[in-house]
Amino acid sequence: MKIKNILEDRGVLSGSVGSLIVKTVSLFLGLAVSVLLASLMGPKNFGVYIVVFSTVMLLSIPLTMGLPILIVRYIPQYEVESNFSAIKGLVLRAHQFVFFSYAFFVVGAAIFYFIFKKHFSDELWSSFIWAGGLLLFVGLNAVRCALLEGFRYVVIGQMPDLILRNVMIIILVGGASFYHSITPANAMFFHLISAVTAWLFGLILAKRKLGRKLKNYAPEFHTKIWLRQGLAFSFNSGINDIKTKISIFALTVLQGAEAVGVFEVAVKAATFVSFSLTAINKALAPYISRAYSLSEKDVLQNMIKKASRFMFLMALPVALIFIIWGKDIISILYGKEYILAFFPLVIISLGQLVNSFSGPVGLFLIMANKQRFVLQVNIANVLLNVILAFLLTKAFAINGAAIAFALLLVLQNLVFVFYVKSVFGINSTAL
Repeated sequence: MKIKNILEDRGVLSGSVGSLIVKTVSLFLGLAVSVLLASLMGPKNFGVYIVVFSTVMLLSIPLTMGLPILIVRYIPQYEVESNFSAIKGLVLRAHQFVFFSYAFFVVGAAIFYFIFKKHFSDELWSSFIWAGGLLLFVGLNAVRCALLEGFRYVVIGQMPDLILRNVMIIILVGGASFYHSITPANAMFFHLISAVTAWLFGLILAKRKLGRKLKNYAPEFHTKIWLRQGLAFSFNSGINDIKTKISIFALTVLQGAEAVGVFEVAVKAATFVSFSLTAINKALAPYISRAYSLSEKDVLQNMIKKASRFMFLMALPVALIFIIWGKDIISILYGKEYILAFFPLVIISLGQLVNSFSGPVGLFLIMANKQRFVLQVNIANVLLNVILAFLLTKAFAINGAAIAFALLLVLQNLVFVFYVKSVFGINSTAL
C-alpha cells in the first residue's frame, strides 16, 4: 500500500488530533504542577528544584544516546522491509544502552559526592539522590514511548509519561502539602514515584499492543550503525532542552536560584505557543520516515505544508494572549512575586512563534537522514548559546537569558528552512 493511501485513510489526521489532545492536556497538567510547586515553595526553593530537575533532563539526553528518536525513525523503515528482527534488536539494544549509561552516571555521581559533599547543603544532596532514581525511569519511559510511536500508537505511547505522571505528581504534592512544607527534595521524591508508576503502566500497554508482533522473531543487531547515528540524534533531539538548561545554569551562576524560578515560569508558559509543533511532530515522525523511504516527494510537501499552517494558526493566538495579558496571567497563576517573568515570556513567545511558522523542519531533516548536518548546526548553536547566555544574562539579567534563547531558536530555524528548500526543494514554512 502506498503512503498516499495510508494518508487518505486518516492515519496522520487521527494521530495528529489525538497527539494534540494529549499534548494539550499534558501542558495544562504541567502548568498545574509548575503553579503548585512555585506557590508552595516560593521563588528561591522553586529555583533550586528547577536546577535539580534541569540536571536530570540534561543528563537524560546522553543517557538514551538518541535511540528513542532512532526507534521512531527505523521502525517504519524496517516495517516496509518486513524486518521485525531488526526492530526487536533495536529495542533490546536501546534498553541495554540506557542501563549501561545509567551505571556510568551513578559511579560518576558517587565520586562527585565524596569530593564535593561539604560544599552543598543536605537538602540539595537529598534532592539529587531522588533525582538520580528519576533519571533511570526518564530514560526507560523515553524508549517505551518511542517503541509505541514507531508503530503509530502515538496517543497511547504518550499517555503514561505526559498524563499519568503529571496527575500523580499533582495528587502527591497536593496531598503532602496538608501535612508538611514542600521542599525541593520531597518534590523530586514525588517525581520518582510518578515516573515509576508511568513506567509500569506503559510497560503493560506495550506488551499488550506489541508483545505478539515481535515475540517470534530473534533479535538482529546493527549496533555500530545505531550507535553512530544515535550519538548524533542524542544531541539533536535534546537541543532545545540543552539551550534552556544553558540559560538556567547561566542564571544560577550570575543571578541565583530565585532568578531561575522566575525564568522557569516564562519558559513553562511559552511552551503553550509551540505545543502544536511538538504534538504534531510526534504524529508526523513515522509517516515522514515512511514517505521518505518510498520517495514520495509530493506527499511529503503536502503533509509538511498543511502541518506548518496548522501549527502557526494554533501558535499565533496564544502568543498574542501572552503579549497582551501575560502580566495579568502570571500574577493570577503564580503571584506578584513572579511578575518579572512577563518580559522573558514575551521574548520567548516570539521565538516560539517563529519556530511554529518554520514547521516540522528539524524533524524532516532527521527523518531524511541528514542528522549530521543537523548536528553541525546544533553544535554551533550551543557554543554560540553559551557565549550569548552568559554575556546577555550578565548585562540584562533574566531578560538577557530570554533574548539569547529566542534569538538562537530563530537563527536555527532559518538555517534549516533554507537548507531544506535548497537540497530537497521542499518549503517547510506556513507560507
